[in-house]
Amino acid sequence: MAARRRYYEASPVFYASEQAARQVRWLVAWGMEDENTPPADQSQRFAHLLTLAGALVRVVPLAGAPHYWYMDADVEDPRSFSGQMARRLLDFLVTWCGWR
Repeated sequence: MAARRRYYEASPVFYASEQAARQVRWLVAWGMEDENTPPADQSQRFAHLLTLAGALVRVVPLAGAPHYWYMDADVEDPRSFSGQMARRLLDFLVTWCGWR
């Protein structure tokens, strides 16, 4: 409890303030079959709070993906979770971040 501020700053919700959220363009991804953290309890709530704060938010709910979906590292396979995410990430970077 002595370092309460550090715990708060480590939480994604800390960045959902109007001052912080508007400075960043957000891509929030989660596995829809997350066995550890139900999407409604964390990822969807976080994206909603960012939207309320006026941030530009895009979401990527990965159908069938578990909590550790990024372990499926075959980005070349468009059927893999990483392959689906890679495509969405690239689209986000090009469209919203000026990446080429």
